[in-house]
Amino acid sequence: MWRRRHTTAFPYCTIRPYISIEDKGWLPDIRNTVYSWIGLHAPTVPMWDRPREATETTDNAPTLRCDLSDNYTAYYGGCIFNKVSRIYRMSRVDPPGAKPVSLVAEHLWHTRELPDQTVPEETTTDSPRKPITGKKFPGHWPGTALHNVDKKAKTADGVYVRGRNKTMKTKICNLDYTAAERAGKECDEYPFNNTKEGPGYRADDHDPHSQSWNFSIRPVLIEHNKNAGNHKQLFEAQNRVFHKDAFWVSVI
Repeated sequence: MWRRRHTTAFPYCTIRPYISIEDKGWLPDIRNTVYSWIGLHAPTVPMWDRPREATETTDNAPTLRCDLSDNYTAYYGGCIFNKVSRIYRMSRVDPPGAKPVSLVAEHLWHTRELPDQTVPEETTTDSPRKPITGKKFPGHWPGTALHNVDKKAKTADGVYVRGRNKTMKTKICNLDYTAAERAGKECDEYPFNNTKEGPGYRADDHDPHSQSWNFSIRPVLIEHNKNAGNHKQLFEAQNRVFHKDAFWVSVI
């Protein structure tokens, strides 16, 4: 492994086992039959991912992406099958003894099943505000993916992506929920703050009126929100989710 900090230039390796056939003086017709059976006229061939035709270039052998990164302290380094889809799973029912996250899971489920009943219901870039219809949330498996953004990632107009997401979340939280509704709670956002598609996403970074309204803000108990944050960070660390990496959400 090599040490790579805050970068997506990772070392890769491919798993490609081979099978060898030892020729112990077989007669030519037997030898040719065996070689024909395995598909190549050679004593050593790959056990899988062998092209059916000599002109084929497809290579689907399992590939590993490895890293050593200080992005995650719990899992400092690791290897993943990088062609496998990363799916973050949550449940709306808290298992006995587990730290509760169900209120956040319920919020995410709501964005999938009842998108037009999510907050905000009106724009903030228009005066007076205009109703938002036809919301379609990215990230729900197997639809369009979410994409992680690094803490230092900036938009085209020089604003931190996560900062813009947080600003919009706070604005909607304070504008569309009363102090009583927010009491003892924190506002949860979906898509997540650390994603390109978060609450501050714009089709054109320089134009506030190109704001995407495919996001939802909801106050949830502080305990649930913090537990869900830790739960998601563990998923990201175990699955080596770095800048621009795609992942999905599945809520049951």
